[in-house]
Amino acid sequence: MYAIVTIAGQQFKVEKGKKVIVHQLPSEVGEEVTFEKVLLIDNDGKISVGTPYVTEAAVTAQVVSHLRGDKIKVFKKKRRKGYQVLNGHRQYFTELMIEEIIESGFVRKEPKPKKATEPKIKAEKPAPEEAIKTEAKAVSVKKPVKSAGKKTAEPKEATEKVKPAAHQSVAFSYLDYGKPVKVYPDSTAADAIPENLYTVFLIAGIANPYPLEEYIKRSCVDLYTFRFPDHHQFTVSEIQNIAADFDRHLMKSKVIFTTEKDVARLMAPEIKEKLVHLPLFYIPVNIGFHDSKDVNAEQLILDYVGKNFKNS
Repeated sequence: MYAIVTIAGQQFKVEKGKKVIVHQLPSEVGEEVTFEKVLLIDNDGKISVGTPYVTEAAVTAQVVSHLRGDKIKVFKKKRRKGYQVLNGHRQYFTELMIEEIIESGFVRKEPKPKKATEPKIKAEKPAPEEAIKTEAKAVSVKKPVKSAGKKTAEPKEATEKVKPAAHQSVAFSYLDYGKPVKVYPDSTAADAIPENLYTVFLIAGIANPYPLEEYIKRSCVDLYTFRFPDHHQFTVSEIQNIAADFDRHLMKSKVIFTTEKDVARLMAPEIKEKLVHLPLFYIPVNIGFHDSKDVNAEQLILDYVGKNFKNS
């Protein structure tokens, strides 16, 4: 009997009585830990597959020791610059002994909710009338402020760091991601994204994919990002490796996402040949500006383009 379980963001095949080494866990040596993200259980040929996790299943283990891996040396050098740096790194790991694989009947212990304690407000004693008359300048009465509806507060700290001049204005933008669109209309893959999406492979050839990654994590369990430099020209071998990793992945509920910017570079015939049979989608993105009393960023851009545009 074995199980596939997620521990510290990675998937492991575990069996009762065997040891497994995982990324460091915040537990003491000898402490018993329980992992509830069980993806698959094989009990002598009887296979249970989770959607995404097997209900009422868990794996219990005991922390045997904390150890460190082999040292990895990272050497950086810039030729003709006199620059070279040698760094070393040793990863921390935790060794576990698998004690039991619970196939069904596991009940999660919900933590007891803490009682919300209301902050105590000290009641201020009213000042005598004589004191108010004699010290009228020192007494200030705070008038209630009327709520003016929901407004987006401008980050003052960012404005202070920019330090705009008197003739300059500061506006704050945001990214708005749309529904995924199929990259190849003639693809044989499904046109719709699975409802219970489990795994997403992201091909990102942009400068900063972090906001897109955080957006995708809301709708999936596992995210694997293949990061490339900005304006990267994909090679056949790179795409072939990604497609092979996608085919080898165990989960059936999986798709490949990419950016709207990278679609044009994935249209090459030799690249399309490797991806056309896979569920490949791109996520459209729009840029907007937060509302502000002082700045109308969209109008400023239109005015600037109108003044500086030259008919050639």
